[in-house]
Amino acid sequence: MHRFILMTSKSVFSLAGVFLFFSLAAAAPLTTGESLPELSLPDQHGDGHTLRNCNTILFAPDKGAAELAHEVLNPIGKVAMAAKGIVFISDISGMPTFVLRMFALPAMRDYPYLVLLGYEKEDTAIFPGQKGRVTVLHIKAGRVSGIEYANSSEVLAGIIGI
Repeated sequence: MHRFILMTSKSVFSLAGVFLFFSLAAAAPLTTGESLPELSLPDQHGDGHTLRNCNTILFAPDKGAAELAHEVLNPIGKVAMAAKGIVFISDISGMPTFVLRMFALPAMRDYPYLVLLGYEKEDTAIFPGQKGRVTVLHIKAGRVSGIEYANSSEVLAGIIGI
């Protein structure tokens, strides 16, 4: 009886280790040369979007980066973004729910461009990020062909050709 319990405990720990390994591996940030995985995220209006047919992904890992992206994207709007194949993703997982629902989402709904939202940290864990910088992932044929970081609106506008 004790042997069975001991073996079961070992099996449970082994199985938990396997799940942990795959969870961490799945959450590893993308690097140059990797395929873009199938991913669907909601926008600020609640509509789901995939990353198919995009040429450039802009990722804001925090509020500072989101504000920086807003400076550049606000004047160009969603039509120009779609024409250039630009998708903007913002990690809002750290935002308090009250602030998100009462202030942030209503403000974002007035933006002239789409923002895909990562409500949970896991939603955007595949995107590399640096505090206060917008991550720019260049996509060719479904693969990451380059990664850059913008720390100013001028740099971001230059990277995405606006």
